[in-house]
Amino acid sequence: MYDERGIKDPLTGAYSRLFFDQRLHEELDRASRYAANLTLFVLDIDHFKSINDAYGHMRGDEVLQQISDAINECIRVSDLFFRYGGDEFVLILPETSKQDSEKLALRMLDAIRTRRFSGNPPLQITISIGVASCPEEGADPKVLFEAADRRLLEAKLQGRDRAVSDDLCHGDRAGDLELNRMIERDLEMKAVQDFLTALE
Repeated sequence: MYDERGIKDPLTGAYSRLFFDQRLHEELDRASRYAANLTLFVLDIDHFKSINDAYGHMRGDEVLQQISDAINECIRVSDLFFRYGGDEFVLILPETSKQDSEKLALRMLDAIRTRRFSGNPPLQITISIGVASCPEEGADPKVLFEAADRRLLEAKLQGRDRAVSDDLCHGDRAGDLELNRMIERDLEMKAVQDFLTALE
């Protein structure tokens, strides 16, 4: 048993990033020992920076709490939910095949897309998810996380509000993912600035 004091994120109630590496190693060791499946989700909130910029960080914190509630409603007690940093979260799904995890990802996307996020004004929010599975991607924690994180970036490039569970890009396109993400963030920032200028 673990003492949960100090390993939980105080805002969202998810496990903290400090606890993530330890648990991922443990769960992958267990999956390898028993020839079991395991899937990892890396996900974040689409356009979250725009929410903070337009409505303030208190509203952003409310959104993080509500997103965490929505995710917890979709997962099992045995699944492990972590706040990795900012608006990025990670799910470790023991004994979950890639096929079953894809169904879960679709349920999560739909649950959040159709949820009314309370506040003034109410917001409609979406998330993007990168998916990597063991044994398909192997049992190395670093390789598995990098695969899920890479697919999260691909989900963003495909238009957000989706899950990607396979590598759809190769070569130069894979190398351009991070550059494209920075360009998109600049465009989002300009849109927020234009919005605030119009309000003034």
